[in-house]
Amino acid sequence: MNRVQILIGIFGLVVGTLVYIFDRSLYQTYFLFKMMKFGYMPYQISNNLFGPLGGSLPAFTHAFSFILITAGLLGCNKLGYFFICLFWLFIDLIFELSQKFSSFSFGLIPGWFENIFILENMRNYVIRGTFDFMDLVFICLGCGIAFLVLLNTEKLGGLEK
Repeated sequence: MNRVQILIGIFGLVVGTLVYIFDRSLYQTYFLFKMMKFGYMPYQISNNLFGPLGGSLPAFTHAFSFILITAGLLGCNKLGYFFICLFWLFIDLIFELSQKFSSFSFGLIPGWFENIFILENMRNYVIRGTFDFMDLVFICLGCGIAFLVLLNTEKLGGLEK
């Protein structure tokens, strides 16, 4: 394991979460809406704290953070980093493109997803989500920068065997 990579990844997730808390509608954000259903009512302090970056920053932080966390947990080498980056690039691109081709994508989502936490929201994500070309760019940037961070933190934060 590489604790430094995991911590950097978690930090990225925190930044991405802050975008949703401060810049997105509470009713359109899955995890905030879920908190409201359980009686917790978060309050939106700002409606544009992150400015123009707030639109696509979550696409960047999702790809970046999950790559760092996955690689950090697996304790990979350079080749492993490359495949982890490709894996998350593929996942994030599929999710973004599912919004572009929502009619087609909606039909691919199995009905049994509605009974599984997080997956229950897939149909809403596809139908109500908004495709943005800049999200594709930010996903690619997140993957590329994550790869560079992995290379530069490879020797840091490892646990002795």
